[in-house]
Amino acid sequence: MISVVIYNPNGEAEILPDRKKDLDDDLYRIDHAEQYVLVAEFNGKYVCPSCPDRDSIFLLVGEVWKYGITMNGQKGRYSQKFLDEQGLFYFTQFEGNVAECMKQEKIKIYHYPTLPENLKRQTKLLRPPGNKEDR
Repeated sequence: MISVVIYNPNGEAEILPDRKKDLDDDLYRIDHAEQYVLVAEFNGKYVCPSCPDRDSIFLLVGEVWKYGITMNGQKGRYSQKFLDEQGLFYFTQFEGNVAECMKQEKIKIYHYPTLPENLKRQTKLLRPPGNKEDR
């Protein structure tokens, strides 16, 4: 096992500076997360893991494809190449700690069935097309 303990001049055990930096970075990200939405960039067919009877769905520009959270920002979650290839825009809707962001994500996923874009569909969805499950 690799030792991650050092002793300071007072003889007290401490973690290595690199490990302490990793801890500080993780704690910062936990406190500075974001809840985002991915929306359609163009009118067209989009992959639909949550559709009960098909594998794609027609979305209009600006309609919700997925809600999510990240502790790494847009670039840490989705590459611009992925967003461009999928025809999606990434928008940050809420910033806060991980728990607050998870609450916002859940609220939006669970309330998705009430959005006008969903209510107009013949086959209504339980959650956004890109959210495979409620989490």
